[in-house]
Amino acid sequence: MSDLVTSENVAILRKAFEDHEGFELSLPEFMNTMNRVVLRQRAIDVGRKVTQSEQIAFAVDMVELFKQIDVNGNGKLEWAEFTAYIVETGRMLESKETQELRKTTEAGFFVGERESRYAEHQEDVTNVER
Repeated sequence: MSDLVTSENVAILRKAFEDHEGFELSLPEFMNTMNRVVLRQRAIDVGRKVTQSEQIAFAVDMVELFKQIDVNGNGKLEWAEFTAYIVETGRMLESKETQELRKTTEAGFFVGERESRYAEHQEDVTNVER
């Protein structure tokens, strides 16, 4: 999560929540926002266009992230749920064990097992605007 929400994009993400009634986003709204704010920035950072497999992997990750953060299960992600998750994730990342785990998995962000989970979330992924 720390690589998804940076100090540079947190204001943009907050604005996206503010632009919706109740400071909440549906799954498609969340995925479109994260695609616009995070995935495009990653493409700029690496200096190349994001591949289709990277887009699919990112979409799968965002579906799973949404479902993990939506603790009340109402299908809407509230700003309070989102920020609480960010804070809790930040605390977990402070442990040495988690830091070591992150070092071993960072390189596989766009590829790997996420592609195999595409089928599980295919309907959610294909409903996102392109």
